[in-house]
Amino acid sequence: MSGFTQADVPDQSNKTFVVTGANTGMGFEVANALATPRNRSLAQTISPFIGRT
Repeated sequence: MSGFTQADVPDQSNKTFVVTGANTGMGFEVANALATPRNRSLAQTISPFIGRT
């Protein structure tokens, strides 16, 4: 998908998304594209240590 940006994502207002494998690769990119102030994006990773601060 050459040239695909967040602007290409249709309006997803008031929706909730669960993205698995969101710490790297395609899952990471999908979670970033869906993370807007208009919706809720929940990112899930396989490792309990990834994503902790």
